Amino acid sequence: MKISLGRQRINQDLKGESVQSTHPQIQTRGRKERNGEQAFNSERERGGGEREGKIQWIKNRWRCVEKMQVLKSKNEEREEGGRNWALLMESLVWSRRMKNSRMMDPDDASRGTPQKTERSVIL
Repeated sequence: MKISLGRQRINQDLKGESVQSTHPQIQTRGRKERNGEQAFNSERERGGGEREGKIQWIKNRWRCVEKMQVLKSKNEEREEGGRNWALLMESLVWSRRMKNSRMMDPDDASRGTPQKTERSVIL
């Protein structure tokens, strides 16, 4: 019983919905247990439901693995984009620093570079 309940919980997590609603065998099992009866005494009574459940679990597991791979590739793309963005920002900051240092440099100011005229336009 514990095994099947565990599987049901796993299926529920993978699909995001309850297996109880779609699988009639699990539904009847739940109903019988609520009435206080034991649902299935042996493997024979269950009619090979264990194997079906196992196959379903493997399918779900593969679906989960595929999803994870898709997510991983998306994350890698995002990281790469982030790296490019960081490089761009770094270069912008560096160019601005260079510009500011040129503005503050007294030699440049005395030479009458275009930076000086820009400063007067800004003010």
